[in-house]
Amino acid sequence: MIDVKGISAGYDNKRILHDLTFSIKGGALYGILGPNGCGKTTLLKTFTGALKPQAGSVELEGRPVHEYGAGDLAKIAAVLPQKHEQSFSFTVREVTSMGRYPYKKGLFNFFDEEDERVVKRVMDQLDLMQFADSPLHDLSGGEQQRVFLARALVQEPRLLLLDEPTNHLDLSYQIDLMSMMHRLVNEEGLTVVTILHDMNIAAMFCDRLLLLKEGRIQGEGRPEEVLASDRLTAVYEAPVVTSSHPSVPVPLITCRPFEVENRVPFLSFRETAKGIEAQSDVPLRTLRTEMDPEPFGWETVFPIAYEDLAESHSSAFAVFIARTEQGSITLTLVLNSALTDSEALSLSLQLARQFSEIAQFTIASCRGEKKEPRVEDLKMKVGECLRSLQKEAKQ
Repeated sequence: MIDVKGISAGYDNKRILHDLTFSIKGGALYGILGPNGCGKTTLLKTFTGALKPQAGSVELEGRPVHEYGAGDLAKIAAVLPQKHEQSFSFTVREVTSMGRYPYKKGLFNFFDEEDERVVKRVMDQLDLMQFADSPLHDLSGGEQQRVFLARALVQEPRLLLLDEPTNHLDLSYQIDLMSMMHRLVNEEGLTVVTILHDMNIAAMFCDRLLLLKEGRIQGEGRPEEVLASDRLTAVYEAPVVTSSHPSVPVPLITCRPFEVENRVPFLSFRETAKGIEAQSDVPLRTLRTEMDPEPFGWETVFPIAYEDLAESHSSAFAVFIARTEQGSITLTLVLNSALTDSEALSLSLQLARQFSEIAQFTIASCRGEKKEPRVEDLKMKVGECLRSLQKEAKQ
């Protein structure tokens, strides 16, 4: 659909984009990410022919963009800009109908039956008929954005270019708009290229991503390939953390607002009516296998109820194996290492396979520097504690 071949571009003598090469296939939702001023909007302008590259070329369907006439280009590509100027109080139907301009010729541009059919179809599709005769300025921001999208879609383009379409929209409108884009791509084969700021929205909806910094490509590919923690931290110059989304198979992007001290958590203990309670002075990322459907959380207090207890401590971890009043065996494991949720889950499965006697697992890990836990050492200590517990039970 779009082939970008070694383009550099900018304004006057200032170069913004530097030697970019990549391709966008048809029938995909393609996201462009990067910090403010990195060249995202400049790149989009080269796709529309509004800005001619200083070097290289942009081809649309195998033909250089600058070779298209304005009318022909408008039948292929529609643009949803970041800002919309509306000096007059047009109705929703009138604004939507403006998108049919590429199909009008001559001085008297009469609206015909085909125009009416297309406008009605798009307004129905975007649930806008209820606002057809309402002035545009009476609508909310999210509803207005749907009207401008309708105006673009009545051009019947094969390519839709959007410049930060979710900017200033409430979350519900962001999800609504991006869901529409996703549906148009998957059901009608439209190609959508959009500039986005929200990395989680991009990860959720986009098929592929382009990541820019200072006009240069820092990553291009599927979201799980582009949105790596180290890459995002370097591009945005902020402590970005990428993990697995808890509900869908896409990356989840968060940030760490400060550097976390890397040390063994200080565990204090107090007796309770049913056993002991271990307390950490820092929140620990915790997996509790008995908690369903949300097994993960941040915790500082770890109640350990027991009739019998075996424990082992080292600078790397603390193991507590308890037999409860009901006779079940539980494991509480506190690690001096940073585990991802998937790593903690994998560790619990390994331990469960080897120690079938254990009914419930609690695995807590520190924030801070990433360290690989010595799984074999853990298994050895768990086994020792379990045997000690069983030995006490026989006495």
